[in-house]
Amino acid sequence: MQARAECVAVILVTHNVRHAMMVGDHFAVFIRGQKADDFRKGERTREQITDLMAGGEAMAHLEAELAQLQAEAETEV
Repeated sequence: MQARAECVAVILVTHNVRHAMMVGDHFAVFIRGQKADDFRKGERTREQITDLMAGGEAMAHLEAELAQLQAEAETEV
């Protein structure tokens, strides 16, 4: 990690969480050009980061809405 020793910032753009975790110490996740989260190494698990990249809270909200609609449809029948 020569860049770290020389206090040089490096920006790595990747979809591979494992690669980012191997070299990074500060991370930012962008979704559709908007920053969804930023954090330091160790503050999030790999699974949390992957979930965030997959849509995170928006996906959880959508799943909850779909479950509610399905429950309503089943009670109408």
